[in-house]
Amino acid sequence: MSLARACPGRWWVPAGLAGSLALLITGMVLPVMRVETLVFWTNDFTILTGIRVLWEKDHRFLAAIILVFSVVFPLVKSAGLLAVWFFPLPHVQSARAVRFIDLLGRWSMLDVYVVAVTVVLASSKAALDASPRAGLYVFAGGVAASMLMSLAVERSIQLQPATIHRSSVSPEP
Repeated sequence: MSLARACPGRWWVPAGLAGSLALLITGMVLPVMRVETLVFWTNDFTILTGIRVLWEKDHRFLAAIILVFSVVFPLVKSAGLLAVWFFPLPHVQSARAVRFIDLLGRWSMLDVYVVAVTVVLASSKAALDASPRAGLYVFAGGVAASMLMSLAVERSIQLQPATIHRSSVSPEP
């Protein structure tokens, strides 16, 4: 039996997962940082355009790290939690999957940290000013919401072990 069927009163969990996924995607496409050079030039960077710029400037290792930790991991975590919620899995596999997904999701905050450090470093130069933009906060909110939903899925598994375990081992008469 899936968690969706075992926990019908927890309709807010998949809604929260969908909301956190929407925040993550929105945070990836909204500007996370504005860089002003002298008085005349300003550039807004999103997570995705930042990855592209790093790749084009031959900083491919850094671009790949940010792509994996800021785009791939959060999306895989959300998809994985939705899969654990809607697809019937044995109790042990569900618990193991959620622990692994939660471990992956913790690395999503790496991007928030990188952007914050970049803003501080860029602001310390006289001719350059950098400031955080809305995308940074939306993305951080999406990561935090995803962490909370991961806890909710884990708690749902803990609340329903007998029902899930019994239905995954043998069909009920």
